[in-house]
Amino acid sequence: MTSAPMTASASTVREAAIEHLVPAVTDLVRRVTGVTPRLTRVSAVHARVAAEIHFPDGIGRGTVVAALFRYRGDTRVDLTIEHNRVFAGRGGHASENRCYLNDYVASLTLGPNEVELPVEFVRKVVAGVAAARTAVDRRRRNAGWFQPEITTARPVFVPRQPAGRLPSGS
Repeated sequence: MTSAPMTASASTVREAAIEHLVPAVTDLVRRVTGVTPRLTRVSAVHARVAAEIHFPDGIGRGTVVAALFRYRGDTRVDLTIEHNRVFAGRGGHASENRCYLNDYVASLTLGPNEVELPVEFVRKVVAGVAAARTAVDRRRRNAGWFQPEITTARPVFVPRQPAGRLPSGS
């Protein structure tokens, strides 16, 4: 009979860990994008923070998305860049080949009593997102015969402000 209170207590600790990590993850997303992130989904066991990211060549759209959730008794943080950039085929038309140069994924699993992002994880994410954001430009500068051309294919999730009231006309 003692297992139920222990499970409830452990569950409460994990929920509190997610709630406590949201500001740190929000700050990390702001740091890598330069944009104030939106908390797009939140519950006791899941949170999602997202902000638009801009690529130096101005082609396509992207979003840095961080998800916090319970995972096998621990807390997990997954951070990805979602984008609609693809390699251009002949004639500049969109191909089916995603521009993997701009992809980025970072994951972290924190124990039940850990409530802060490790400094090394933050450093790696900041460097990794910066590298992914500028990867095409670096490739173009360093490539001899292969100059990647990029275009857009499909829409990408971009967090938006809630619609406001329309001004009343006279």
